[in-house]
Amino acid sequence: MSVHQNVSRRNALKIITSAVGMSLLPGAAGRSSATIPSVHWRGIVMNAPAQLHLYGIDRTHGQRSIRRAILEARRLEAIFSLYRPDSAVRRLNQNGRIAAPPPELVELLNEAYAISVVTDGAFDVTMQPLWQLYAMHFAQVPEVSEGPPADELARVSELIDYRFLTISSDEISFARKGMAVSLNGIVQGYVTDRVTDLLRAEGFANMTVDLGEARMTGTRPDGAPWGVAIQDPTVEGKMLDSLSLSDGAVATSQPAGTIFEPTGRHHHLFDPRTGRSVNYYRSVTVQAANATRADGLSTGLSILPPERLRAVSRSFADVRAVVLKADGLWLDSLS
Repeated sequence: MSVHQNVSRRNALKIITSAVGMSLLPGAAGRSSATIPSVHWRGIVMNAPAQLHLYGIDRTHGQRSIRRAILEARRLEAIFSLYRPDSAVRRLNQNGRIAAPPPELVELLNEAYAISVVTDGAFDVTMQPLWQLYAMHFAQVPEVSEGPPADELARVSELIDYRFLTISSDEISFARKGMAVSLNGIVQGYVTDRVTDLLRAEGFANMTVDLGEARMTGTRPDGAPWGVAIQDPTVEGKMLDSLSLSDGAVATSQPAGTIFEPTGRHHHLFDPRTGRSVNYYRSVTVQAANATRADGLSTGLSILPPERLRAVSRSFADVRAVVLKADGLWLDSLS
């Protein structure tokens, strides 16, 4: 049996931005949104459906800027990929260390470390050996739904601890042989932020950038905030909830994003302390000032029980968590 995975680990969240079909700009009577300069792009980035929607600058400039943005996203993907043989992450995992690492990898691992600290280790980029154990286990015994045996979990657990990762501009290294990182729980947010910054430098103030996680700046063409729909991964077309924002980012983690066996009890959201999948929630959505934080926290908060989730969310001035619990009840960190 293979891992049941959508186009990406996060595709089950399907955050959809209301980026087209808007009405009038305030004060622009008789001017339809169709007359406002706009450029749109859709494609695949980091194995996930991606979209860019830019407004308010001429189309020629927009098209050039989008080409630069996609080149930047591809460059970053080449650093962070788990599978490309020449990527920095692949070399780190194979050799246990990497000298003179790319500054983007240093920056992202430091961001990840900070989120690990605030979530008491619930978010941990060194979980890759555990993911590999589950994938191998269910490939060999697909008819068994109890997960890897305790002795195997104990062995792999010795390799899971973000504190065993040394991060500096000179070298990144592991304290224990066999450790490995995966940045899947935060990298889409980071690339989204980098692309957003590039496009802002190109002069764009009103846009949506969705590279697996979504970030919005400015407003819609009609002057209203951007709308974001959170979809149920288990029911096609069903919307769980919606949010609106003008400047900020949204990311969602859901167990159904990647499951290892048909029951869905064993999935990618592992508790580092137990090595087992956590099933407190069906969906955890985080709204934050930037996509890196939203992405990492949506993963980390998914591991925490409701009382800790609320406390951690409230420790950030810019963070709101909107959660659908396993029992079908909603939790909002602001309420």
